[in-house]
Amino acid sequence: MDGSLENFNFTIRTYGCTVVGVLLIAINLPVLSIIIANDRLRKKYRIIAFLLLSNAVTGLLAALSGLARFRYYCQEKGQYKVSSVTCFYESVSVWLIWINLQNGANLLITSIDRLIVVTFPGFYYKNANRLTNWLIVCSFGSTTIIMASSVLSEITSSSRQISALCKEQELFSVGKYNFIEIMRAFFAIAGIMIMVGVLVIMKKRKTMMHVVFTSRTTAAAFVNNQKQYTITVLLSSTFTFFLFVLPTVYQLLLQFQDFRMISHLKLYAVFLSYLNAFNVAAVTVFRQKDVKFRRICQTSSPTVPVSRDPRVPLATKLTKVTQK
Repeated sequence: MDGSLENFNFTIRTYGCTVVGVLLIAINLPVLSIIIANDRLRKKYRIIAFLLLSNAVTGLLAALSGLARFRYYCQEKGQYKVSSVTCFYESVSVWLIWINLQNGANLLITSIDRLIVVTFPGFYYKNANRLTNWLIVCSFGSTTIIMASSVLSEITSSSRQISALCKEQELFSVGKYNFIEIMRAFFAIAGIMIMVGVLVIMKKRKTMMHVVFTSRTTAAAFVNNQKQYTITVLLSSTFTFFLFVLPTVYQLLLQFQDFRMISHLKLYAVFLSYLNAFNVAAVTVFRQKDVKFRRICQTSSPTVPVSRDPRVPLATKLTKVTQK
């Protein structure tokens, strides 16, 4: 890569990461605050709230990464070499790798959540809170274990001299970094494949997804809400495929091939992944009526009255409908 192109990439990473990071925080945090401030939305969109939090953290880390590069640029330390172990303590690069891995896992748990609701709606209704909590814990736990084991293995091995910018692809040894990238690609691809399965199930089980009740019952509200929510996730997954999955696979291929002539394109793949962090907030606000700002600003009471003990009859209704 020639000097002019390298300088261009450095400038884009420095100012681009800072601007995109600030925008991610500014867009995701307001939507997150809307959801967590309302008890009904907090229960319904628990996984979405976790995704929004992850996206906001992505923005924070991207902005900090850009500011760190700007500081090194001002101090003319970009060409210096430091110990790889030092970067684990003094840079946000390792956290950026972790949050990108977490974003891949988030796609997987979102898809699993929708698969359960379209396959076993009665079971999902009775155990929604427990299921979503377990999915979030499993997602966070798996990525944390992967990153913790990789970091411990790296800092206990022999130190390497890398750029003072602490570039993500230099932070770990080639084998460990490839493993993390493979896991991120696996999470993302598995999530998309499951969402394809969700779409097929929705097509085959139109009876379940288009239940028509003669009165406004809790069951009708539940099915209609879940149908709209699932379509929202499907739409979001479509954007994610192009903005996150394909760039992730491309970055992985660059690790195994010597694409010197086009390796600078990895920069744009990274930015596409960042753009995907706008996806959930934008699609949720656009598609989900109960999350729109004009509805949240109102002081109206919950829209659907719920009886004292609706769970057992509802589960029975949904189970019967699913079996048709």
